Amino acid sequence: MRAPCRRVFQPPRGSSLHIVYLALALLGASFVFVVLLFWFASAGVLSELPKVTPFRKVIIKSGEALRRYHTHLLTMAFAFLIIVAAHPAYHTSYYCAGASLHASAGRAASLADILSIMPLVETIVSVPISLEGVGVRETLF
Repeated sequence: MRAPCRRVFQPPRGSSLHIVYLALALLGASFVFVVLLFWFASAGVLSELPKVTPFRKVIIKSGEALRRYHTHLLTMAFAFLIIVAAHPAYHTSYYCAGASLHASAGRAASLADILSIMPLVETIVSVPISLEGVGVRETLF
């Protein structure tokens, strides 16, 4: 039982390590942005943004949404816990599919590879760009 767990949860090495750092940097920057947005929204500073600020309307709407979320903290915490559990479970299905193909391909990606790459792939896939009928999703897979 120990050997399979060690193989599945091994830390990334070599070529996939920079992807882990990129994912952690994006996650950290997003977290800092949301915290700053929440702080500015609660202070009432967002409505005072200059009119030339890029995405001003979106920032103000996001601040209003965060104020509404603040009134339902317990519900938001519960939803966050569900998301934290659901995303790794969803991405683990990709790992299982890749592990089932391991015999025919030679080398399968580790669980750490899948958990670090798939959120980035899904973020890029969500961009609605299509050139001549071939979209971002089709070219990534």
